[in-house]
Formats: sequence, C-alpha cells, structure tokens
Amino acid sequence: MIDNNDFKRIDGQTYQITGSGNYRIMDQGGRRLNVTLNQGVLDGVYEEYYANGNLYTTGRYVNGKKRRRMDCLF
Repeated sequence: MIDNNDFKRIDGQTYQITGSGNYRIMDQGGRRLNVTLNQGVLDGVYEEYYANGNLYTTGRYVNGKKRRRMDCLF
C-alpha cells in the first residue's frame, strides 16, 4: 500500500501521481517509466523501457505537452 501525499488512489489497483519530482514506475509486466512531473503533469524527460531493460521511447514534455524537435536547415 502506498502511504504518500504524492499519490491519489483512483480505485483498488490504480493510483494517480499528484506530486512533483522524478518518478520511476514499473508495471506488472515489467515495463518501466522514468518521468519528471510537476504537480502530476509531465514536465521534463520521459523515458520508457521494455521489461528487458532496452529503451522503448524517450521524449521531453513541457507542461504536459510533448515538445517537438526543431530541425534547422542552413
């Protein structure tokens, strides 16, 4: 059971993260997330890994929105 003010219980198996900081999360299948949140909203680096440890996807979020790369052509 989670006893922390950064989490809000949604139902018997689901929690919502409401805090700020770096969080490492693992689901029952072994997939892992490394996320930075600001009051429960994605705001910073987002990394998702397969259960075997290989990187699945990565990105950067600003205020809950995925930030796109700006490609410069000269």
